[in-house]
Amino acid sequence: MERSSKQIETIFTTEALLMSVLANIAIEQLIHMGVRDFCICPGSRSTPLTVAIARHPRAHSHIFHDERSAAFCALGFGKAGKVAVLITTSGTAVANALPAVVEANMSNVPLLLMTADRPPELRSTNANQTVDQIKLFSDQVRFFFDVPCASQDYPSSSLQNTLCFALAKCAGTNAGPVHLNWMFREPFDISVSTSESIDDISLFAMHSQGYLHPTATQRSHIRSQITSTQKGLLVIGELTDPSEIEWLRNNLHTVQWPIIIDASSGLSSLKHSNKVLAFEDVLRHTPDAFTPDVIIHFGNGLCTKRYEQWLQTLACPILLFNSRPILSNPAAISIERYQVHLQTLDWMLALMNHSTLLSWVEKHNATIQKALQDLHGWHEIQILQQAVKSIPDSGQLFIGNSMPIRDLNNYVVESPDILIASNRGASGIDGIPSTALGWMLGNDKPTILVLGDLSMMHDWGVLFTLKQQVLHHPFVILVINNFGGGIFGMLPISKEQDIFDSHFATVHHHKLSPITTAMGIDSHVAQTVSELQTSLEQAWVQNGLHIIEAIVDNTHTQEVRALLRRYSSVDGELA
Repeated sequence: MERSSKQIETIFTTEALLMSVLANIAIEQLIHMGVRDFCICPGSRSTPLTVAIARHPRAHSHIFHDERSAAFCALGFGKAGKVAVLITTSGTAVANALPAVVEANMSNVPLLLMTADRPPELRSTNANQTVDQIKLFSDQVRFFFDVPCASQDYPSSSLQNTLCFALAKCAGTNAGPVHLNWMFREPFDISVSTSESIDDISLFAMHSQGYLHPTATQRSHIRSQITSTQKGLLVIGELTDPSEIEWLRNNLHTVQWPIIIDASSGLSSLKHSNKVLAFEDVLRHTPDAFTPDVIIHFGNGLCTKRYEQWLQTLACPILLFNSRPILSNPAAISIERYQVHLQTLDWMLALMNHSTLLSWVEKHNATIQKALQDLHGWHEIQILQQAVKSIPDSGQLFIGNSMPIRDLNNYVVESPDILIASNRGASGIDGIPSTALGWMLGNDKPTILVLGDLSMMHDWGVLFTLKQQVLHHPFVILVINNFGGGIFGMLPISKEQDIFDSHFATVHHHKLSPITTAMGIDSHVAQTVSELQTSLEQAWVQNGLHIIEAIVDNTHTQEVRALLRRYSSVDGELA
């Protein structure tokens, strides 16, 4: 005779035993719904959850020294389309997840946090390692639930019901972070096995959601807008849903309009003859010949604010398609917004079959390609170009913020058709290596991360975890060390020499390779193209972590960028 969950729970007579039972049931329920990866930071208060994960045969544990790195790694799994769970103890350990939570919220990436907390009698008593964790992340999370202490009045079915709803909120149409805050009371009983605690428990089904489609009236209006245009332009901004990215990758070839493809879309390496090269430079001084009469925009915004500034000068209809319920209109201009999944728009791509803007784009692209072919020397653009060229067909690229992603948008025109990811929700420089690690593990592919020196300095902690990871593919971290924040050199404040270096550019004189070498990491230094090529070739043929430090002069790179921008002048020729 099958026992009910209530009957099973009454077998365990102590709260400690029941606590372990509920933890095991929770992990089994998550495993049943497809969750496999758990980013765990050691701690006492989270013992019931950690033990349940460690002893589950289908759970994958990823152990971290610090919570910030663990949270960003879980975010990386989310970018790969997999929900990962962050497990932390109580106190400031939880607060360290905030930057990753913000990024997950703003980029609509799933991230499930299960944090341990003190029981009610220890809250607001100044008990050690006790902080107020109730809605600690405020409205940055899609859902918060304070899981009560284990008792026979709280059946496992209630917990399972909450878990199903939490995972649906985490990975649903409006994907994002979810926070489950677990109250655990000492002592912790770790003697209960998974099989013992879940015996005869009925597991809940995962909540499911379908695609959002445009209505018949919307389809008719969209069709009339597209078919009546002569100078259509397609813009693809930030995309974080792997299924939408893959759908566009497979269907974009049918479009015969000029296409602006931002690196944050994950599609900037896609080969398409109509892709507008160096588009950020074009948007600085957009020629009259490149003035659309309708813009179709997929996804969120672009890396450059010049796009919104340019839109403010136009009078054409702008139709924005985004499956996420966010505004995505910082320019505050009149747009037509459609909350639909891109996979429902195959009929629309077929309508984009003619645009007179293509004649200017072809001339412009030829000019840019010639300029890049004539480009020689050692600078950040050359470093990025060599890195992208080196990626094997099975590999993928995680691109850092500040200048690397902007150089990828403008000046990398020859690359394999690979997956690309970035952290463009809040566009911060913290947690990038940790996110790239999670993305690599989630996709199970050889990976290169290209980022700046300051970004690497923000996430040193993950290197200790990476040393312990058994990586089944090469993970190459290419650090472009220009000894400071190179992007600040593009701002007006850079002319204030008395304060610029000390207070903005954060100029330093540190080489990073001695530190990584001392950690026992395979480290290389490159100061020429040939040295970089050799280091990349060696890294790609050996599994595990490899760090390449490319030392470069930022002043020379700024001069090269200024020269290239002149090729995107009004006439599409060198001014």
